[in-house]
Amino acid sequence: MIQCYDQVFIGIDGIDECEPVERKCIVSLLKNLSQPCEQDTIVKVLIFGCAEHDIERSLVGCNRLDLKSHHITGGIEHYVNTRLVRLNSVFRFRPQKLEEIARRIADKSAGII
Repeated sequence: MIQCYDQVFIGIDGIDECEPVERKCIVSLLKNLSQPCEQDTIVKVLIFGCAEHDIERSLVGCNRLDLKSHHITGGIEHYVNTRLVRLNSVFRFRPQKLEEIARRIADKSAGII
């Protein structure tokens, strides 16, 4: 199927949640797919997940982008506030309660990275 296109993007999220044996197979397959091939198809692979030593060893030489909580805090806060506006139209929270909910969610999300 990849050979039908000039450019293919593959994204895998949560690879760190797979068992190590499964991760090894997935990473190996993705590395093989991203190698140049005779058909001139460009394959870009994005793997998302928490840092695990076996994944990092398997991907030595690949480009890597490490995200820290301060990189995504603004996006999380924007999303939470947008959702709270919708919820507030139904539940009618006091402004202090909305701030508390937003703060608690933001505090919890900082620990996921």
